[in-house]
Amino acid sequence: MKKLLFLCVFGLISILPDISHAACARNPYVCSDPAGNNNKNCSRWTGPSCYDDGSGYSYYNCTACSSGYELSCSYICNGVHQICGCEAACTRPSYCNGSAGTQNYGAYRCNLTYTWTQATCTCGTTMGSCYCNSGYYGSGSSCSKCPDDYPSGGGNGTNIYSCYKSCSKSCTRQTCPSNATCSHGSSSTSGTQYYGGSCSAPSSTCSITVSCNAGYYGSSSCSSCKNISATDLSQGCNRNPTSTELNNAHATAGSISGATQKCTGNHTSGPKGATSSSQCTGCSSWGSCTGGSLTITTCAAGYYKDGNSCKECGGNNYYCPGDNSRKSVSSGYYSTGGTSTTRTGQEQCKSGTYCSGGVKNDCPTGYPSSAAGSTVNTACYMSVPAGKYVKNAHDSSASTCVAGTSKAAHTVYYGNTSSCAVCGTNTYSDAGDGSCTSCNTAKGYTNSGSAAANHANVTSCKTTCAAGTRVVNANEACSTPSGNTWYTGEHTVSQTQTSPYNTCPTGYTTRGSTAAYHDAKSDCKIDCDAGTQVATADAVCTTPNSSNWYTDAHTVSATATSSSSGYVKSCNTTNKYYNSGSAAANHANITSCIVT
Repeated sequence: MKKLLFLCVFGLISILPDISHAACARNPYVCSDPAGNNNKNCSRWTGPSCYDDGSGYSYYNCTACSSGYELSCSYICNGVHQICGCEAACTRPSYCNGSAGTQNYGAYRCNLTYTWTQATCTCGTTMGSCYCNSGYYGSGSSCSKCPDDYPSGGGNGTNIYSCYKSCSKSCTRQTCPSNATCSHGSSSTSGTQYYGGSCSAPSSTCSITVSCNAGYYGSSSCSSCKNISATDLSQGCNRNPTSTELNNAHATAGSISGATQKCTGNHTSGPKGATSSSQCTGCSSWGSCTGGSLTITTCAAGYYKDGNSCKECGGNNYYCPGDNSRKSVSSGYYSTGGTSTTRTGQEQCKSGTYCSGGVKNDCPTGYPSSAAGSTVNTACYMSVPAGKYVKNAHDSSASTCVAGTSKAAHTVYYGNTSSCAVCGTNTYSDAGDGSCTSCNTAKGYTNSGSAAANHANVTSCKTTCAAGTRVVNANEACSTPSGNTWYTGEHTVSQTQTSPYNTCPTGYTTRGSTAAYHDAKSDCKIDCDAGTQVATADAVCTTPNSSNWYTDAHTVSATATSSSSGYVKSCNTTNKYYNSGSAAANHANITSCIVT
């Protein structure tokens, strides 16, 4: 086998064999400077190719590793010597590669443990061992982030279904029993929910507090007091007047002095929240209770007390609340309850109504709003949107402002009107606009006048272009654009529109870039060669088949002819000079006139 010589600065000579790459054994390579000195720091040598390190030494005699192998060097980092060989390239995850650890000449050489976002890698001399971190799933060679909704779990050798999140379940409410009101507690249990799975939190029942309605008793269910027999309820009493007696007297309270009464039936009622039958009260049937005389203590609502009698309250402007008094309805209020002569209360008129004489009235159609407590219909108002106005008093709807006028949103009270204002100078509006828009005065567009029509729509903004100028693009100023086949006279153009213009006849062009070269049709010109002429206005140059005429080279304006412009000359036939033919050469210049 071939031998290679490696020289060291201390005079050490090493002879190493060439070992096959296929066995991935180390194969020595020698790199030395031209002087044969191997005294360069080995850490400065960075690859299988030789290079000049800038200090006057060039490393050479280096052989590259075969495809699939990487250079691996062992060295004493004191500048003494270096031995390099080839070994199989290691495969590693991209995130276990890079700046972390030590990496020598293509072979992975880290000896510490590094933690990346996705994985933790412990790197050896050839191949790193990597493990997926919590919150990631997969193997060390490919770690994927758990879904945002399931941020926990994962780890090495797992899949997406190992990712999980915390979850909870609310308690289930109990049914409130009949004849009761209940208050419910609230609570929840905690658990874990894996990706694609359901929450593991256990089910629970909410606490409940039962309060029986009046006339019922119990703790978890409510029984009627009416099923409990009355005991020891016999008593002497001043007999309460019957409903017939009270109705006849228009009273709600009173007594009959000297009467006695005895209970012979069951309980009829009980307090709200009773938990025991002993709390049940009332009696379903009474023994006789006779004697005494009726004394009125409180008149029924809708009536007021006068001596020992109750009288009707009166008209809508009065109400009697059931305290024996009669009260006048307050301003902005209306009477309620009973009939028109037995009102029992009052309420303030709300927005959209007004109150007069104790009676509530709706605001007129189209005027749906009013301040609370309003007393007249003129307090009702309409909120008019921008671009509209109330044309006539009592109109139930707003009209639209015409183009050229505007009106901001405003309020109109019933019976009043409003109007739209004409736009000012250099402004315009469309129908129904709440404000006027400025014309593009920077580009020369203006309007004026006191009538709406002078400011109606953007087309009321106009600019006047001088002859030879035009508006090429909408909303732009007048200009003289490039081109040599058009002309215009003075004209007016509306904003958002462009100028009309005329095109020169075929073969005719304009001859300049200023307005003076585009302000009339006559600016369109055609050049005729000698022996040709414009026979009819706006025609091209031709050679008429006639005799005894000639032309020099000349220019003719549109609307003119060569003849009318004085360019067609006659041969001197008096002295026998003639010409003829249909070719330009037959009539080119005076020399075409020949005497024979």
